[in-house]
Amino acid sequence: MTTATFLTGIGVFVFDADAYWSVAMSLAKGEAPFPGYFDLRGVLSGIAYVPAALVVRAGGDILAGSAVLAQNSLLVGWFAAFLLPALARPWRELGTPGRWGGAFLAWTVLRGFAPYPLMDIYAVTAALLALVLVQRRGIGALIGAGLMLGYAVNVRPAYLPVIALLAVVTVVVRSWSSFWVALGGAVALAPQILYSWLSREVLSLSPAATEGLVALQAGYAAYTVRYDTAPWDGGIDARQFFCSPAMAANVHPLPTTTTELAAAYLSNFEHALPFALQKVAASLHWPLSTPYLHPAPGLDALFSAAVTIIAVVGCATLALSPVLRRRHTSRGLWVAWGLVISTVVASIATLAGSATESRFAIPLVLIGVVGVSVLADAGLGAVRAYPRAFAAAVVAACMVVALGYAGLAHPAPRGMVTPEVCETA
Repeated sequence: MTTATFLTGIGVFVFDADAYWSVAMSLAKGEAPFPGYFDLRGVLSGIAYVPAALVVRAGGDILAGSAVLAQNSLLVGWFAAFLLPALARPWRELGTPGRWGGAFLAWTVLRGFAPYPLMDIYAVTAALLALVLVQRRGIGALIGAGLMLGYAVNVRPAYLPVIALLAVVTVVVRSWSSFWVALGGAVALAPQILYSWLSREVLSLSPAATEGLVALQAGYAAYTVRYDTAPWDGGIDARQFFCSPAMAANVHPLPTTTTELAAAYLSNFEHALPFALQKVAASLHWPLSTPYLHPAPGLDALFSAAVTIIAVVGCATLALSPVLRRRHTSRGLWVAWGLVISTVVASIATLAGSATESRFAIPLVLIGVVGVSVLADAGLGAVRAYPRAFAAAVVAACMVVALGYAGLAHPAPRGMVTPEVCETA
């Protein structure tokens, strides 16, 4: 596999992308997915790439890379043209600078995902669309919000804390109307419940192997800062972990549940606090080839700094706006603020408590894109009006960049890791 082929991704699907694509092709042909797929992944994960798979079925395997790229590009274009302005509307009705600037930033941070049949951009788009729909009136919008939340958590279970906190805020904001959101969520998750019953005679919202996967990831989450998937080239293992020697030396035994992981953090708080901060910062430290790792010295440093600044400054813009505006803040803005803040807080908690990959930070990055679009549309006047707040956001972004570098300072040898390996990394 050449560097050019890996970076463009045309026709080359490996690891998770290969699994998702194989199932989409099976469904397009009317065949059963390969054995064991739905033990690890939600049943709705198979449908996202069926449109591209139908194109390939009609035109031949040579179209696989182009069909996936075209489908994902349409989704990214729709996000930039329609969903991004809708997300920004409670803060500001975007004009030309905000719309074009936001579209450029969305393309910049999502371009690496476009060639591959992965679930990340579909899950995050569904979750962010739910943020828009839950603020609208009408039963249809609320049911749609529930459908999107159910879909997002089925195809990306790591979003469960985000969805759970959004559900709490929705109940507070919409009161009895939140029943319709719950109904939409139940409809979206019904296929998973039905499949679990038919295959295992268990009423479950999660695949069969979820418990084992959680146990495995809880162990890694206790002492690894980040995990990357690199090219499988020349027999070199594709797994790249970045370690925390301090946590590896102090967490014994390894946790196997989320509760045990939280207890490990609390009992090693002096090491766990910087470790958690480094995990969040390192998740924003995107290489140019994200969602995969294919080092590009120099360019990676620039890109990771840009992504971190977008995320931190953009999220700070949305978070501080109602406070800075004081009496000019409407109820609608406070509702949007609560939904966005809950998404940001839950995303940070997820990153701190998971076996983190760069792509897990995509909700923070896209909310940051919305915030920077609002800031760009407001122009220099907003910076002049609140110079201290803007300066604090920039300083915070620089600190997060530094924390990201610190978190990635101890790469393990390529392949699987253990605490013993990480202690000496």
